[in-house]
Amino acid sequence: MLLDDAQIKEKADFFKALGDETRIRIIGMLLIDNLCMCEIVAGLDVPTSTISHHLKILERGNVIESQKEGRYTVYYLNKDSVLLFIQ
Repeated sequence: MLLDDAQIKEKADFFKALGDETRIRIIGMLLIDNLCMCEIVAGLDVPTSTISHHLKILERGNVIESQKEGRYTVYYLNKDSVLLFIQ
């Protein structure tokens, strides 16, 4: 299958997002419920800056999406693209 450069980058970003233990833990949490960053930080006991970095990589890979709700940004799993790879 021949892919153009944009498709190759998209696939590389997706698999990069799945390639870290902390990001897999975040995905596991988001399988259960949509969460804001503060809930993810509390659940993993990892610094906010580290979680922020991982969330950006997960969003770039189209593994998660976010939605602003008042003062908070809520993160949720893009189940259509991810479930096949994490079960």
